Amino acid sequence: MIPMDETSPLTSDEERAARSGSGSPSAAATGDCGVLESMSALRRNLHPESSKQVLQTWLEENLEHPYPVEEKKIEFMNETGLTMKQINYWFINARRRKVRGMREQQYYRQAAATRASGAFHGALDLATHHHQQQQ
Repeated sequence: MIPMDETSPLTSDEERAARSGSGSPSAAATGDCGVLESMSALRRNLHPESSKQVLQTWLEENLEHPYPVEEKKIEFMNETGLTMKQINYWFINARRRKVRGMREQQYYRQAAATRASGAFHGALDLATHHHQQQQ
């Protein structure tokens, strides 16, 4: 704890920040919200893109059961350099934010492929039938 006396130059906001252990004065005390906002933005995107891609690829391939076993998580740790806690939270957030949309996209891609192949085969059948009638 930082000792405070009457000669201390800290304001009450700065005192609270010092006592709370944050080590930095509050935005109100500094008057500079932009710096804190950019620091917050940096905190939200700490995982390297290559690490995210490894996890994202596994998630896409395992949409039916998007829960990696502990051995797989250890592989992810070795491959990505992320901690077990980071990997666990990434999957928790991905299941909340991404899985439903990914499943819907997969469904629509499969439905479109089925319709396209059915239409193609239907056109082939018509062409074959038409060719047989002309003979």
